Amino acid sequence: MTGKLAPAYVTIDTPTKTFTTGSVVVSITSDNPEATIRYTTDGTEPTDEIGAESPEYSGPLTFAENTKLRARAYLPGALAGPIQTEAYFKLEDDAAAFTSNLPIVLIDTFGGRTIPAAGGTQRLAMMMAIFEPKDIGDGNGTLRSSMLNPPDLVTRVGVRKRGSSSGGWPKNHFSVEAWTEKDWEERNIEPLGFGADNDWILGSFYQFDRALIRNPFIYDISRQMGRYAVAPSMSKSTTTSAATSADVTTLASTLWASVWIGAVAALMWTA
Repeated sequence: MTGKLAPAYVTIDTPTKTFTTGSVVVSITSDNPEATIRYTTDGTEPTDEIGAESPEYSGPLTFAENTKLRARAYLPGALAGPIQTEAYFKLEDDAAAFTSNLPIVLIDTFGGRTIPAAGGTQRLAMMMAIFEPKDIGDGNGTLRSSMLNPPDLVTRVGVRKRGSSSGGWPKNHFSVEAWTEKDWEERNIEPLGFGADNDWILGSFYQFDRALIRNPFIYDISRQMGRYAVAPSMSKSTTTSAATSADVTTLASTLWASVWIGAVAALMWTA
């Protein structure tokens, strides 16, 4: 009895990271030396379809700007291997110097299409990285988050704008769905100490509830009474569509964000 060969796997040697100067050099290997490795840098899935083949990997790749790298191994007589995706975010000097006592949430389209409007069903594939506060080593236990640190969580996400009256605000709410390597295939994540879920919302109040009384305060009172209510958390967020690099001007300077955990969804409000 015969069957297909086991698929080959790829390994990208440099995990998702930020960088400020120069470039990032990345190597890709496969567990099977007979496999052909193909990759993309435009966010699409690698393919070996005749006439539409993705570039074949032949040696280290050098990236000097924002890049999303996706790789896959192909072996004759076997199914295509699983895709691996890593992202490399180039930071301008002001973004590199930026720190906060709150977590930082970085979401990037890598020069992709416009984020779909609120009220629709479409989502734009993006990458999200979360940087939590770390001890800065000053001897006082001071915790600060920085995008120069390795991210604490990295995931592909599908994003669209969210809200009714708030849907057109300059600082948007976003509906964020965590994805596997396949678009629209959900995966659970556990950001900022919250329980596992795949549907999240990053929201700013901008012109609404700036005192945080209507939502977070009331939810906190409800939890103290022993009743169910969503659990808020605050963070700094930056959403960029730059194909080159991210700077601090894209940061939502005082946005407040929290994570709402519902029956099937969780909401992350970011600041």
